[in-house]
Amino acid sequence: MGNNNIKPFIIGIVICSLGAFLPVDMLDSTSWTTYSSSDTVVVNDVYDPYTLDYTTEMEIGLHEATLVQIGNLCYEEDECTDSEESSTFSILENPYIENGPIDCIKTQEEDEIELCEAESAGAIGHSIILGGLGLLAFTFVLACIGVMGYIPGWVLKLFSSLAAIAIFVGPIAWFVMFPDLNSEMGPGDDKWGLANAFYLTLASAPVIFVGGFVFGRMETFAFEEDDDWDDDEQDFDEVDDEYPSFTNSMSRPVHTEYEQPGQVDVNSQGVWGDDGYEWIEHPEGSEIWYWRDQETGQWVRH
Repeated sequence: MGNNNIKPFIIGIVICSLGAFLPVDMLDSTSWTTYSSSDTVVVNDVYDPYTLDYTTEMEIGLHEATLVQIGNLCYEEDECTDSEESSTFSILENPYIENGPIDCIKTQEEDEIELCEAESAGAIGHSIILGGLGLLAFTFVLACIGVMGYIPGWVLKLFSSLAAIAIFVGPIAWFVMFPDLNSEMGPGDDKWGLANAFYLTLASAPVIFVGGFVFGRMETFAFEEDDDWDDDEQDFDEVDDEYPSFTNSMSRPVHTEYEQPGQVDVNSQGVWGDDGYEWIEHPEGSEIWYWRDQETGQWVRH
């Protein structure tokens, strides 16, 4: 019966591990929300006019942000030069802010306040997701014990479900607390949007749910086997206790009163017969009679 737990154990571990891989990988990703804009600038320089096409892409994650600037500079002689710059930095240590790292307690700048709110939302989302991953790791430990039949499957399903809920709630909490970076955008402006890290983290929760339901098929049997073993030991002890008494009774010779004639208590009182002797039947109903020797006082078998 123990082998019945091996299959759901392996399948559950594989499915939950695949589900856990996504949020683990997304924790350090900056593609939670992205912004992209393109523009063209024509410079009519008297000596050397040129056209500049550039694209700005920015990603913000839970703790870090990435800025990518791609440019294409073309002169009238059809000479073009491509350039690309990319940098990843902490949200509060944005190099494009003049005053250096942001002090969220003292700052009064609206842009810096938004970045502080983004960092706070990321910290809360990160903590919730990390808590869910911790519950899932604890589920794996319980599953290793459960495969031997000591933990019922519903316990594993419960903890894995709680882990999936936490991992699903983490991105939602981050999204709710994240500042609205599109509040000052116009109707035709490019907007910030949710990106793949957000959606992949959400998608991992149903995968972990499925793995938890597979864990739920695991059964407990170790305690039943222990009880059966205890019952066997108890039955053996009972038999063992009875065996000595049985063997002793078989080994001892059975001495009945019929086999011990003459062993009549001298203090026993008989009846006086017409012959002048005192008689007693011992045992009663055995038709074995004894007479008392007047000289010795002992009973003598007739």
